[in-house]
Amino acid sequence: MSFSRLPVLVLLCGLTFVLGLGRPAITDSDEAFYAEAAREMRERDDWVPPHYNGEFRFEKPIFYYWLAAGTSSLGLDAELAARLPSALAGVVLALPTFVAARRWYDLPTAGLAGVITGTSFGYVAAGRQALPDLTLACFITVATYAALVVLVCPTGPADARQRRRWLTLVGAALAGGFLTKGPVALALPAIVVGPPALWRVWQIGARSAWWQLVRDVGWLTGVMLALSAPWFAAMTDVHGVAYLDRFFMAENVERFATTRYNNPRPVWYYLPIVVAGLLPWSPLMVLWVRPALRVLRRARQVVAVEGWLLLWAATPLLFYSVSIGK
Repeated sequence: MSFSRLPVLVLLCGLTFVLGLGRPAITDSDEAFYAEAAREMRERDDWVPPHYNGEFRFEKPIFYYWLAAGTSSLGLDAELAARLPSALAGVVLALPTFVAARRWYDLPTAGLAGVITGTSFGYVAAGRQALPDLTLACFITVATYAALVVLVCPTGPADARQRRRWLTLVGAALAGGFLTKGPVALALPAIVVGPPALWRVWQIGARSAWWQLVRDVGWLTGVMLALSAPWFAAMTDVHGVAYLDRFFMAENVERFATTRYNNPRPVWYYLPIVVAGLLPWSPLMVLWVRPALRVLRRARQVVAVEGWLLLWAATPLLFYSVSIGK
């Protein structure tokens, strides 16, 4: 498998995501929350609960604060330090996109997929803000790709040791996403990978295949909990069970299912955002029609790569479209 185009892709992403990252000044309130909380974390030398203006900040988990506090220790300008983790996540996000296309298609397709990721308006705009969204997307993408390889792909790793490495990567990426923005980092990969993984095992039909799936899910879940649970346990020890209720119920369930945080918006709200976010590549979306129809025609048969990718593309859009508090 040739990766000769990866250095060019990394250089391109470095230009789009990192060049001029320290300008303009931070004026957006959401950026300010993360930048100031990261500064206070480093100043206080308190790396468990984030603070903003001296008050505890419980809206999001800890990982982006850690990243921003770490980059601020490098002596960079405040704006550059706060945004750099998001920009680097954008660079990294292009890599699994490239690798997935290379594995399941060919090198030219991989190069195009990486370039689209590194130059689409929505990705670049998100990567140039001190916000955790692109970091979350990066973790979700790595977890989903690795899980498809190890749990769904027929040509995935057969050696037990290699399989454990892939499962460990899945668990670590899930933990990173969980610590970045919460349960959505677990829900989206599960919705994407779960159905084809179960379908594959059902097609095999052997009891050993079901037990293998159970063991695999148990291993990656153990890795995820080992890496993410200690911080939540520490927060619960300091702030009590009320913190868990505030974070999981208010900041996740109520934000998704009620209008407490956002006014209701129409179900098609995200469609123009997707089209605008993929500019200048949005016209290529018409190329999805033929493979989508192929998948739908083969719905009762074993659906291979195009089915997985269609599910992967559609799931986040459908998931967020059905939410009340968009």
